Amino acid sequence: MKEKIRLLCCILILLPFSSHAQSFPVPYDFNYYNKIIDTLYSTHHRIHTSIKGFSLQDTIAQAAFDSVQAISYRPKKSNFIFRKLFNEHLVQFYKKDYALYFDFMPDFQVGKELAKSSTWLNTRGFQLGGRIGKEIYFHTSFYENQGKFPSYLTDFINRSTVVPGQGYIRSFGKTAFDYSAADGYVSYVPGKYFTFELGHGKNFIGDGYRSLLLSDNTFSYPYAKIITTFGPFKYMNIWTQMQYLNSFHFTDSTAFPKKYSVFQYLDWSINKNFTFGIFENTMIRPRGFDLNFINPIIFLRPVEFSIGNPDKSLLGFTGSYKLSGRYLVYGQLVINEFTASKVFGDPGYWANKQGFQLGIRTFNFLKVPKLNLLAEMNTIRPFTYTALNPLISYSHYGQPLADPLGTNFREFIFIGNYSYKRFELRSQLNFALIGLDNPANPGQSTGGDLFKPYTIRTANEGFFIGSGVRSNFFFADLRASYMLNYKNNLRLEFGYTNRTLNNQLAKQKSNYFNFGIKASFRNFYYDF
Repeated sequence: MKEKIRLLCCILILLPFSSHAQSFPVPYDFNYYNKIIDTLYSTHHRIHTSIKGFSLQDTIAQAAFDSVQAISYRPKKSNFIFRKLFNEHLVQFYKKDYALYFDFMPDFQVGKELAKSSTWLNTRGFQLGGRIGKEIYFHTSFYENQGKFPSYLTDFINRSTVVPGQGYIRSFGKTAFDYSAADGYVSYVPGKYFTFELGHGKNFIGDGYRSLLLSDNTFSYPYAKIITTFGPFKYMNIWTQMQYLNSFHFTDSTAFPKKYSVFQYLDWSINKNFTFGIFENTMIRPRGFDLNFINPIIFLRPVEFSIGNPDKSLLGFTGSYKLSGRYLVYGQLVINEFTASKVFGDPGYWANKQGFQLGIRTFNFLKVPKLNLLAEMNTIRPFTYTALNPLISYSHYGQPLADPLGTNFREFIFIGNYSYKRFELRSQLNFALIGLDNPANPGQSTGGDLFKPYTIRTANEGFFIGSGVRSNFFFADLRASYMLNYKNNLRLEFGYTNRTLNNQLAKQKSNYFNFGIKASFRNFYYDF
């Protein structure tokens, strides 16, 4: 009852400032969302938590975000510089008919990889957002970067030609890279039922740290989105244009190969404790405009089959259940191909392309405020997310659209967050069994590379998690930060990372630490 009263007071206090004054959709940032996890997963109300980030129709979530954004230092006297550094956007205007904010978004880091060379990052960025009238919202951000990374990330960047989750690289000096990234959207919110959005960015579906359906692991892409909210249902349609970089050499006169994708997701809040969702994706080869893909109703696969299209489809399910007001059990199931007789009669059959996620989250653990824990397991069978034509594999811009480990793995992830006032401590442990394709046989596949066609598989049976080059993966990360300004997520941060990948071919080990000042609402996944 006390929690209900506190939440109601929060909404009433912020109501004059939220709907059409200072309330804006907040981009998805795992750690930032963790600050309101107790509100998101409270058993006293329904929020469609599997669709990130939250829209303005999610009034309870939005009010909780506004309460975080309103946190400020409260000295007896504060000058202009103090307010801009700690309490406000760099530029902000809040009027009845419009609102506007602007921030400088730096990410300056220095570090050292033990027994190897130094690392550093020099990012200059900005964000600009606002509201026009009561129905149009916009946000844009741009980041120009130069950086030198730990050895394993440098190896990945040299192979893929992209920085994980970010832009295409150019050389900077002998061992560093230059790259940039830009995101933005315009949303039209005519009422409580619909949100229409055009943007260039990322999307995330799920309640865990990873998503096996659609994550923000890759670089941004152009999209059109419609979110429909009615009763206990929230239905999302996304139409995108994506790019395929693998085996492609960039020139100034040639664009990256394009492909198109349609995502449809229906989330049903059955009651205040239980939610269930259905997901469908179709990867579409470049060709002439086809009206069939404008269909906003779920289940495109029968349409695909009826018109003879050789596109790739993916089906998925999500579920979550709240336990005793402080625990959330969640999961996902992804199906790339499914033949019941093979799944139960021949578990090593190559076309058993499925995966699942199972996790639990707890907040205010042992009644300690802001102590949040997560434990998660993700399993993906060999060849899942692959396609006959690698162009339409479940990928974009050289990276998987789901888990950054790609395919043919089982991983366990443990994350702990603790916040006290403006201090935050975050720890993470990953353990994984990964089956890699042998680099000595590039013309063969054992199901560990989603950028290879499944036609070059070495056999039809005998594929299990770890098939191919059986590899053990370990990742540990510890971060301590001090929040300066909640408006732009500006913070001082120190981190230490230990990574090991061990198999019969080699042992890769990387230990590094870094320190910096950073501001962003973005997730970058370097734990692979």
